Amino acid sequence: MAEKKIDGEWSGDILRNYWYDDVEDTLHMENKQDIEPILEHNKYQRDAWESRRMSGMGEFHKVASIPLVVVEQLMREGIWNDPPAFKKWLKQSQNVVFRTSTAVL
Repeated sequence: MAEKKIDGEWSGDILRNYWYDDVEDTLHMENKQDIEPILEHNKYQRDAWESRRMSGMGEFHKVASIPLVVVEQLMREGIWNDPPAFKKWLKQSQNVVFRTSTAVL
């Protein structure tokens, strides 16, 4: 077996596992996070968005809540710091679970 788990530690709600590949002499890190509570809360906020909007919240509002492991992935892909690409990503139907409002972006 080339890859061996050498450590695992919790950092908040993220489990960070470390693996060593002795064939390639490389260290790999794997992050795991239970994102279900965040997605459930996002759905609640999306469902309540219309009443919040009608109550005169003002022009500034939270549009998304994205788990850290997803943010890390977006950073690796170059999307996080590219506003047009991030907006496009956030509008994709499979990413609606991260939205906290139905406002037009």
